[in-house]
Amino acid sequence: MKRIHLITALTCFMCLLFSYHLKADDEPKMRLKDKLFFGGGVTLSFGNITVIGASPIIGYKINKRLSAGVGLEYLYYRERWQRNGPIYQTSIYGANGFGRYVVSDNLFAHAEYGFTNWELPVFDPVAYRYTTERRNVPFFLIGGGFMQPVGERSSVVIMALYDVLYNASTSPNPSPLIFRAGINFGF
Repeated sequence: MKRIHLITALTCFMCLLFSYHLKADDEPKMRLKDKLFFGGGVTLSFGNITVIGASPIIGYKINKRLSAGVGLEYLYYRERWQRNGPIYQTSIYGANGFGRYVVSDNLFAHAEYGFTNWELPVFDPVAYRYTTERRNVPFFLIGGGFMQPVGERSSVVIMALYDVLYNASTSPNPSPLIFRAGINFGF
């Protein structure tokens, strides 16, 4: 399984390098500060399930249409399982690498590979209680997004992504379909 993940990540990286080689001569030279972008999102949810998190990203414009970058994620998660029952809380963190290809002025394709580390709740039927087991869960997201410029070098970004490695028994996400929104500066 780890080989498949490694081969997939290397294939995506090689495709990015190959497309850079094809387009590099056609593009005008850009300064480094014009090639870098950063941004991310913030997660806030309160109630029986409380989630507080941040997910910063930094990226590099390989050419006018293609970019690649890395991101980090941290979430504090707290849930009351039953009324007046036990409380489950954990820290979820992860890292990823992504590539984006701008299809038109406001639309882009997005691919992302990474992992999420979290404490998976496991029910112990003998003790009749939940325990936890910390795991790294890989993900490979593909999809697209819409960006709306806000000012000269910033934009609001909305994405719809699908996790092709989704496993309901180990993923911290309730569904393989993931929606994101955030702000990018420089993209």
